[in-house]
Amino acid sequence: MRKKTRYIFLFIIFTSFIAGCAARRNAPLEEAGLTVPEAWAWAAVSAPVEPWLADFKSSALKAIVIEALKGNYDLQATVARMDAARASARSVGADRLPKLSANFGATKTATGNSLSTAVIVSSTASGYMDFGLTLGWELDLWGKLRDRARASYYDYEAAKAAVKAARLSLAVNVARRYFDLIEADKEAELMALNLDSFRRSLLITEEGFNDGVSSAKDLRLMRVSVATAESNYKKSSERRALALATLEALLGRSPAFKFKAEEDFPEIITSVSAGLPSGLVRRRPDIKEAEMRLAATDAALADASKGFLPDLTLGSSVNSRSNTFRELFKPEYMFSKLLGGVAQPVFEGGRIRAEKDLATARRREALALYAAVVLKAFKEVETALSAEAYLLEQERADASAAQEQEMAELIAKKDYESGLVDRTTLLEAERLTYQARLSLLKTRNRRLQNRLGLYLALGGETAGAEEVAGLDHKKRITR
Repeated sequence: MRKKTRYIFLFIIFTSFIAGCAARRNAPLEEAGLTVPEAWAWAAVSAPVEPWLADFKSSALKAIVIEALKGNYDLQATVARMDAARASARSVGADRLPKLSANFGATKTATGNSLSTAVIVSSTASGYMDFGLTLGWELDLWGKLRDRARASYYDYEAAKAAVKAARLSLAVNVARRYFDLIEADKEAELMALNLDSFRRSLLITEEGFNDGVSSAKDLRLMRVSVATAESNYKKSSERRALALATLEALLGRSPAFKFKAEEDFPEIITSVSAGLPSGLVRRRPDIKEAEMRLAATDAALADASKGFLPDLTLGSSVNSRSNTFRELFKPEYMFSKLLGGVAQPVFEGGRIRAEKDLATARRREALALYAAVVLKAFKEVETALSAEAYLLEQERADASAAQEQEMAELIAKKDYESGLVDRTTLLEAERLTYQARLSLLKTRNRRLQNRLGLYLALGGETAGAEEVAGLDHKKRITR
């Protein structure tokens, strides 16, 4: 018996060794035919990418990002999908282990002697209890179960990367909507001042029309200008309400239009560090997700390629009726009762070959999607880096223009007070100042939005906001 048990153990070790051997995947970048550039075309400095939220000198911005990471329902759904993927991976991995079940039963019977069917003279009762163990194990001789476990594990890793991508995207979107709200607030102020300027011009035009100085055409054109200014003011108020409702929804709040933003845009206190393109491939969570999806299809294809191979199962069953209670728990006794079974597919109507073709097609799709994500990442970084330089120059030009126009307005005001120009000239100078300020306002927001897009493209961290929000999931499972 001991010799038989020894052979069984050696056979199990041998088959486990075979199952542990797997072919190594080619590097996905090489297989897709992609070449990673050595440096960015528009990056002046290739310093390591740092957490980006600290680049904005705003404690209010960090606070609402943390609030969103805690309360956003879309993010919670993504985290739940990750948890489901982890549970699925554990469940699939359990198929590689032996299954041991216990059963218990009790039976009672009664017998008796009777003089007739209605009168029982004597009776006796007997009963017994039965306890048994059943062992079942599908030996992973060809690595089928291991391939399925690997596929499920990579699906979990992809879901984990998707959570990281969702957190980064949420943080960036919150910052974007926050900056949009600041722009909408300041734009509404400028539109109100512009409307007031046009109304004052209308009063002057009406007085001139009554005095015969202004024509009816001038009066109607000024009324059109006032109506247009009123419409623009209403539109700016509508944009503010939309930006506010969007931001509150991202924070997990019911829109109440009570959120108060800062009076001005936060300052950017550091220049951007783009790192190297090779680091982007390792850092961006969406690339990581696509790579893990590709790895999962690799494992699924390996499993489908072994569909014609037989399945080998071992089973054993013992119970207390046929064995002593002490023998029941001896491993060598259990293994001496092992029975083996082999299931070899013979004819299944082409299902196995079709499943392999399906797995092959899905792998080609995953490889193409991976390559597309990598190329998209390179494009987004280069586009944002180039726009960073252009928008910085444009902001400087708009700031200079606004400053010059403010000086021109002061000169017009002094000339008006000296009687050198009329009030219409002064009001026109004021409106030009509002337009210059509005142009600068929009350029500043565009630059901030582009900087946020660059942070998103680089896949940077958010300066510990996830840990502060209590969302640092580090649970791991083994393949």
